[in-house]
Amino acid sequence: LGKNPPNGAIVDFVLSEVSDSIPIDLEFLNASGDVLRSFSSKLEEGETDSSTVLKAKPGHNRFAWDLRHEQVEGVPGLYVWGSLQGHKVTPGSYEVRLSVGEEVFSQQLDVRADPRVDATQRGYQDQSELMEEISTELEEIHDGVLNIRAVREQVEALVNRMEKQEGHDSVVAVGKELMEDLTALEDSLVQKRTVDGQTVINFPSRLNFQYIYLRGAVDGADGRVTDGARQLYRDLSAIWARYEIELDSLLGQRLDEFNSLVRSESVPAVLIP
Repeated sequence: LGKNPPNGAIVDFVLSEVSDSIPIDLEFLNASGDVLRSFSSKLEEGETDSSTVLKAKPGHNRFAWDLRHEQVEGVPGLYVWGSLQGHKVTPGSYEVRLSVGEEVFSQQLDVRADPRVDATQRGYQDQSELMEEISTELEEIHDGVLNIRAVREQVEALVNRMEKQEGHDSVVAVGKELMEDLTALEDSLVQKRTVDGQTVINFPSRLNFQYIYLRGAVDGADGRVTDGARQLYRDLSAIWARYEIELDSLLGQRLDEFNSLVRSESVPAVLIP
């Protein structure tokens, strides 16, 4: 069977040798020197995204950059109706930088506009800027959900322990109320019951789905942004702003009040079963 050529910018590099002790990094930078995408032969501690791993071997290596920014961070285990891939770079000059241990090599890379598309450089730039704004707020939503889950897990563990002890009814009551409000907010931000492309029709979409859909619509346009896309982003951003205030309150003042209550009742950190 035939095989299609790689899509994007093709980078060729030759290595005399490859050692596990010498990291190899391939980075793509814009004209301002900002790193847009990076790949490494070694994962950072705690990192699990294998898509950023650079597979290198002695001799000739070929790598294809898809001309996109870093992908949006998602919520582990959460089904994505659409794509979290990074948005496309605009036509212009970029730098490819290869680092092998202490040695650094670089070369200019020119990304050209598709001549078949009737779009201006300003149009591409507007599209990229809107994608950046949408992606930033989508990541804020996902970060908020991760924080909600981390806090709720800790509160739940403490409440479960205190339910078995006498004299801590107030801690249990306040803790349960806090967990309920955290869960309600999470349910407004993401849909946990959707598990595949079929169950999306069974449960209402949540805020992050709307952002993901908008990202796909804007990213799929040919170097232009519609008024409808701009208006939808403003609407979604206003909704997120209200939820963000609620999130800050739950993880700020409400959590502080719960922690103060726990301290005032001298809840033990360790209990004998």
